[in-house]
Amino acid sequence: GYQLRLVEQGEDKLKARVIVGRSKRPTPIFSADMSYLVFSPYWYVPRTIMVEDKLPILRKNPYALRKQGIRIFSGNREIDPGSVNWSNVSKRSFSYSMRQDPGKYNALGDIKFMFPNQHSVYIHDTSSPRLFERDQRAFSSGCVRIDSPVELAEYLLRDTKWDRDTIVKASQRGRERRVDLQTKVPVYMLYWTSWVDSDGTVQFRDDIYDRDTALAQALFSS
Repeated sequence: GYQLRLVEQGEDKLKARVIVGRSKRPTPIFSADMSYLVFSPYWYVPRTIMVEDKLPILRKNPYALRKQGIRIFSGNREIDPGSVNWSNVSKRSFSYSMRQDPGKYNALGDIKFMFPNQHSVYIHDTSSPRLFERDQRAFSSGCVRIDSPVELAEYLLRDTKWDRDTIVKASQRGRERRVDLQTKVPVYMLYWTSWVDSDGTVQFRDDIYDRDTALAQALFSS
């Protein structure tokens, strides 16, 4: 499976199951500093998801996304999705934006953990927790979904007024709120298909992004 580890001074403070990007939308390898959290977040739908995933839905039923709390905007003005002939809108000509309200249908769940980066990738809760029951969990569009967001937030906000009850209330309030971390936390997105664990056992995992082939060619080609 795929895992998030929170390590401080060489000691694991939290281990959590995560969902990562699928093969066509892989989670990138990079590092950045986490600087803030957002409770009850809006989801600003990325363009790739709008034109590849949402546009076909709108062509079948222009009001289908409204049931999920997704609003459509032209510039800064919200529009009636039924006022557009979506069959005449192509991926290239698509000029709208989408925002999903906080709530039970929100794709980000109740909390997101932000470490600004060029990939627009972050860690967040999910509205589909049942997917964590699977061993192979490459289902996202690049961001990382975590199965224990409250526990992660609780640790990151320790020694502040944000105890567990306060975190849960803020995450379920339905009104977006940003909370800055007192100290930035480095985040490393790693992709390992083999490693030696703490017991000295060699571990192997599936190469879901097919990166080992290129690595082997670079290392062993004459």
